[in-house]
Amino acid sequence: MLERFYGHPRQLAYDFGPRHPLKPERLRRTFELAEALGISLIDPGLGDTKDVLRVHDLDYVRAVQANVASPEHGLGAGDNPLFPGMHEASLAYVAGSVLAAQDVRDGAHLAFGIAGGLHHARRTMAHGFCIYNDCAIALSILRERYDRVAYV
Repeated sequence: MLERFYGHPRQLAYDFGPRHPLKPERLRRTFELAEALGISLIDPGLGDTKDVLRVHDLDYVRAVQANVASPEHGLGAGDNPLFPGMHEASLAYVAGSVLAAQDVRDGAHLAFGIAGGLHHARRTMAHGFCIYNDCAIALSILRERYDRVAYV
């Protein structure tokens, strides 16, 4: 059984709306499956902007926080329409990946941030349903200890 399985219902707020293909329903069902299997979810907390700044530009993070359409930053149209609380919901996704990476960096054999995987976000812009690149953030944490890290 997974000892470090990070997830929390606040992550369901990452929601681009009913017409968008990335739906919080998938994550909700994963939470339900984990519960049915007896896997206890650990609340990863709210997340911290300082972790986001490991891989994202400050001007971009400020644009996400402002929650105003910004074509320069890929916000407000196409794959990444605005939604209320976008910054906070995105931080919630990051939080699980950060804690899982810190666990492994510090010697855990296995840790998992269930909501993570938003790998398309770029340093200065949202892309492909991804606001913050939690994968790159996790990799930056793992590189604090390991010379090489494989992202599969």
